[in-house]
Amino acid sequence: GDDGDDDALNRSLAALGDDFLERTRGAAGERPARAAKADMLQFPGERPDDWEALLAEARAAYPPRAGPRRSKHKRREARRFKIIRRQHYVAKQQKKAAHFRAMEKRSRLPEAR
Repeated sequence: GDDGDDDALNRSLAALGDDFLERTRGAAGERPARAAKADMLQFPGERPDDWEALLAEARAAYPPRAGPRRSKHKRREARRFKIIRRQHYVAKQQKKAAHFRAMEKRSRLPEAR
């Protein structure tokens, strides 16, 4: 590019001055409405004519997925079923213990003798 453009782009922060933020915000501290107009941007938001071709090109750039994706699901499922079986076992032991406590209490009643 032009040397003048490079110099303008490469200004140091010291060259902006200490009151740069105050000058850009205005009198009451409000921010400016927009930093740049849309027609002044280097890359305006242009839309391509053929979206399908652009998407096809983007899809072609990605490598295909390697192998099936089900081992994590199977591991998660096995862990979940194991936890459920353990919970059922604990609940069964608790029900058995409650039954034995009730029977022990009933055997101590005077009518049972």
